[in-house]
Amino acid sequence: MQDPYGALVALVRFDNNTHAREHEIALKKTGLLSITKNIQEAEQGLVVAREASRLLEKRQHEIDLELRTCDQEDRRISSRLDTAGRGKEFEALTHERAALESRRSILEQDFETVWEQLAAAEKAILRAKNHVENIARESAPQVVGLEQEIREMEQKIGEHLSERETFLKTVRPEWIALYDQMRTRFVNPFVPLMSNGTCGGCGSPVARTDIASVERHQIVSCQVCRRILYDGHVAEGADATQIMG
Repeated sequence: MQDPYGALVALVRFDNNTHAREHEIALKKTGLLSITKNIQEAEQGLVVAREASRLLEKRQHEIDLELRTCDQEDRRISSRLDTAGRGKEFEALTHERAALESRRSILEQDFETVWEQLAAAEKAILRAKNHVENIARESAPQVVGLEQEIREMEQKIGEHLSERETFLKTVRPEWIALYDQMRTRFVNPFVPLMSNGTCGGCGSPVARTDIASVERHQIVSCQVCRRILYDGHVAEGADATQIMG
């Protein structure tokens, strides 16, 4: 059975490795979210293009109705001009027809402009549709791959959580209490004493007396960052990287 200090070191390594895997999963999920966002933005672009085309079609229909109304008004004026004399009624009808012709000319120009805009809008729809299809096709393998990797990594972490209990059974309760307390303050509350005599957390030099205490497997904290230092040469056989794979 592993000694309590060795189990403590193995527990720390296990948790650090688990945290690293969880961070890697988070990055993959961020990448997956980015791909999904790109697809959604492309789809939104298609929606916008289609809405623009719909509004142009609506405007085209409105202009067409106005032109039909102009035709009706023109027939009405022509009919009245045929019976009107050369007096005020004739003059009024002539002015009305001139205004109508001016209005018709503006509507016809608008109709031509809208027609050109509608043709451009149809091309924009086609481009947006092709963009959606292309990005979806290109992203599909990435999405499938990332989803598979995330599932496998989450499954692997879940499968090895029982290994953590093995270490907990051997580590002294007061060390576990200290470790759990410090984990609320640091991502890596226990760090190795480096071979050059520095803290594995902040890189600060460690006093020789503290180095000797660590080598005797005593609980010693870094005087700068306050993390607990442990002997990095202990429990290599129970390294968490071997357990987590």
